[in-house]
Amino acid sequence: MIRNFVICDVYILNKSGNRFIKENGRLDVEKISLPIAYIEEKNANWETNGLWHEIDEKATDEYYVYGEKKRKQREQANEAANKLKDILTDVIAKGNEKVTVKKEVEVIKEDDSELDSLREQYLEKTGKKAHHLWKADKLIEKLK
Repeated sequence: MIRNFVICDVYILNKSGNRFIKENGRLDVEKISLPIAYIEEKNANWETNGLWHEIDEKATDEYYVYGEKKRKQREQANEAANKLKDILTDVIAKGNEKVTVKKEVEVIKEDDSELDSLREQYLEKTGKKAHHLWKADKLIEKLK
């Protein structure tokens, strides 16, 4: 398996004259994930930059095992979600095939001339215009 990242501890080295030495270095950062290329570059120049990155092989192995486990869990969750989506799509499609609208709506339109006549009668009787939403049956009731 190709590993681009590793787990390491970072040590700040002690200075001896113009150079740094690894003995008695002080732990600065513990168990950090860093790119292997970065660590190799820094460790190649440890005598001038004063840092040493100690790779923890066991922690790196655990890091990749855990990462693989999480990747598999995500993959399984995505598969389950896709199966559920397919099932719901099928259910909706089958449901739509069986649904038909059978109720018809009948629109009854009143004779406009009769309604106009009733409105005129209401105006003559009361001196007020009939409400614009009143239908013939309401006007007949008001005229009684």
